[in-house]
Amino acid sequence: MIRQRLEPLIKKVNHAKSAKALSDHVILFGDSGMLDSVGTIKLIMSVEDEFDITVEENEITPENFKTIAALARYIESKLIIILAWVMACFNFFDLSSIVLG
Repeated sequence: MIRQRLEPLIKKVNHAKSAKALSDHVILFGDSGMLDSVGTIKLIMSVEDEFDITVEENEITPENFKTIAALARYIESKLIIILAWVMACFNFFDLSSIVLG
């Protein structure tokens, strides 16, 4: 699901006209990447908007952004953290008693 939502963002930022699918191992970030520095910033902003996450400056690394597969793993890890936090809050406040009366 994350991977399928990423590809259109990458193509839009890169102004790709081709309908051809991008490989999970296409290099996005770095010296041999398909995105320049402006494209990388646009992609980060698009990812933040699309997935409702915040990309911290120290998280903008080749490990997280080098390929589509790496970026998908990074986004998944951010979403898991958010989900864990929400579940912890739900358990802490025991919202079921409020909702169920």
